[in-house]
Amino acid sequence: MTRLQLWLTRYEKQIAVVVMVICLVSVFTLKLSRKLMPIVVAIFASSVHTLAKRRSLTVIAGLLMLFVAIYATGGHILLTEEVHLTPLSPLADVDASVLLGGDHIRVHTDERCFNVTVCFYVADTDLCVIAAHSCETQAGETVKVLLVPFSKSGSEPPDWCPVFDPNATDAEVLLDSDYGVILSGIQPPRSGPDELPIGKPDDIGPGEEALLHTARSGVLPAEIKGFWLSRNGHLIVAQLTGKEPKILSGFSGSPVVQNGKLIGFLAATHAVPFRGPQIILVRPACDVYNELLLSSGHANLEP
Repeated sequence: MTRLQLWLTRYEKQIAVVVMVICLVSVFTLKLSRKLMPIVVAIFASSVHTLAKRRSLTVIAGLLMLFVAIYATGGHILLTEEVHLTPLSPLADVDASVLLGGDHIRVHTDERCFNVTVCFYVADTDLCVIAAHSCETQAGETVKVLLVPFSKSGSEPPDWCPVFDPNATDAEVLLDSDYGVILSGIQPPRSGPDELPIGKPDDIGPGEEALLHTARSGVLPAEIKGFWLSRNGHLIVAQLTGKEPKILSGFSGSPVVQNGKLIGFLAATHAVPFRGPQIILVRPACDVYNELLLSSGHANLEP
């Protein structure tokens, strides 16, 4: 054995501890790429094996380190490696205007209750679109709904699904899809909601500010990062700016306005925990309007 080999053998456990610390520090301080992250996790797991000499403990430590790495870098990987400045396939190009939503809506079915947000109202009709994702309701189903008006400073909705509220009214589900739910029998709970044009694909500006209209927290500023192609179509990726409140349950469907045009509706938050401002996933308004218009066949959705 050479002198170096003897030294490495003698201090292998101390070296393993140092390597583990370096791996942890790199995960939390460096912006690791998708390719580099598993290498760091493997080195960490190997160091644990050097200390413990137990395969089960090595596997557990590797999985924990993987979770920590995803927690620390998942958002960065999404923004830098999966988000594109232009859509990977064409978005719908629609020419329509709607009444701005943002109102909290509580929906009671025969089996459950859920809270979401109104995406928009269709002018001169009793139709509205909510949630920007499926709510697992059935077309033709009658539900009870309670609306709480949007305000720029935020509003406090009633208790989360309490005993049935006597102020609730009937509404009919016309369509439930991945793009949202169409309800009939709904009127805006506030007078004179803004009428805004649906943003065309070219109106969505990555790198520019947009405003998220939430029922409980008012208007929240966000920066549009780009487009992400998910298994259910394109989503706009945005990031909240400043020290604003986090996205809460019931915010699905909250409208996103950019340069006076309605560009999308909150569909989800980034599923992977991460450090820094919260990342939100927004369903493009042009796709929501176009998909529901084509799928429903309801002439009343025509502008």
